Amino acid sequence: MNIKKVSIRIFVALLALIAAVLIINSFDEELRPEVRTALAWQADALPDENNLFYALIGLHAALDHDVFRMGQLISEAHEKHYRQYGPVPMFDPESVPGARALELVVDGHELCAVSADTRCLADYRENADWYRRTLADNRLLLSRYRALYGYPAYGEPWLMAWSIPSYANVFRLQRLAHAAIGLQWLEGETRQASDALSRDIRLWRRMLAGSRTLLSKMIALAHVSRDIGLFVEMYDSRPADRHLRTAFQDAFAAPFSTEERNFRDVMTTELQVTAELFSRDPLDDRDPGWSHYADLAWQFFLLKENASLNDLYDSHMAAAELSELPDTAYAAGRETYRQRYEDSGFGWDMIYNPAGKLLSRMGAEPFPRYIAEIRAIDGRLRLLRLKTRIHAKAICGEDIPGFLATSAPPLRNPFTGRPMSWDPTENLLFFDVPDSDADRVQVNLVPEPKCIASDSSARVRCKPKTSAIC
Repeated sequence: MNIKKVSIRIFVALLALIAAVLIINSFDEELRPEVRTALAWQADALPDENNLFYALIGLHAALDHDVFRMGQLISEAHEKHYRQYGPVPMFDPESVPGARALELVVDGHELCAVSADTRCLADYRENADWYRRTLADNRLLLSRYRALYGYPAYGEPWLMAWSIPSYANVFRLQRLAHAAIGLQWLEGETRQASDALSRDIRLWRRMLAGSRTLLSKMIALAHVSRDIGLFVEMYDSRPADRHLRTAFQDAFAAPFSTEERNFRDVMTTELQVTAELFSRDPLDDRDPGWSHYADLAWQFFLLKENASLNDLYDSHMAAAELSELPDTAYAAGRETYRQRYEDSGFGWDMIYNPAGKLLSRMGAEPFPRYIAEIRAIDGRLRLLRLKTRIHAKAICGEDIPGFLATSAPPLRNPFTGRPMSWDPTENLLFFDVPDSDADRVQVNLVPEPKCIASDSSARVRCKPKTSAIC
């Protein structure tokens, strides 16, 4: 065998394959009409004076600056920067004079962060003096944070504005607000604490409803989750408190609205953000180098803008449709999505626009996780409604399965539409969560209610060691 001839043939074949790929990728598709419509979509504009967004990004303004006006100035400066430079170099809000003059002062201890697994009332009680000093040191920032409660709606004012807020600071300010609420609760000021917690979750539910980007949607959801965690801890310590029960009915009991669960607007905006980034001229590079020319080759030969947007539209709208499915149809819809975007593998179709197809499939994979997070938090609210009803009706342990079986659809498993599950050994209500960091969402039924025995109308107190089974 002539090794030289074989090598030449292999080399020629490779050149022919490369040439074929380049020829196939020498043209781009036309944008489909529905994709053009999605790219042109705009959410209803909010009046500036009602928009929580500006107050949120202006929270750390200097003492002599108006918080809301500072937020507007930061947004305007960011938009000007983006129009001039694009996403790189990143915009620094501190470039606006006075934007970040007031910082949270926390020394000697960390603010407790409420979560599904972390309870904070004990820390507030143990370190009450430290928390009081920290609240006093940050009273202006806390006052500004509470002023957010007065804004009726949230919405990003322009496409790329979602990247401005320093959400880490907002998380810490919510911890500060939680500490104030916790101290009030421990000191017996249950009406004030309940009202403050009610106002806080309504704030973040408004942001959840108005968010049009994935990042802001998930940030709002995280704040809602922390408020739910603090409510659970307060309720378990004083389940009969009428002020807390009123707050629950006012702000926690309602299931997530269509707007709060809305993922279609989020997916449409994410598509628009991608199109905006695609539209940045790769020839307009102020620091040319090898990476610059590699980017050019990538975009001109392996990533076709219109074809990629057509593919991304399909995956984004499939995610939107998955989010809108009724509870009873979610499992089947999730399996269809998995087969189409996660288990389909790679075929000959990857020859055309390989980078775009890879981007579409990689981008589609995490969407179900975010959809599941929204459903999981909504499901946790359902579990709490069931828990408060079980306590209010004094339902006996042996009667809980029957009570769950007859529950209305808004109180059922958000992923299956079936009744919630009960673990009599651990005394837990729960449901399992696919595609989430948390495999299971649960609430305990402690403190145990007085039960009404199924064979008697007489009230009897549950035995503490029998997990509410009479």
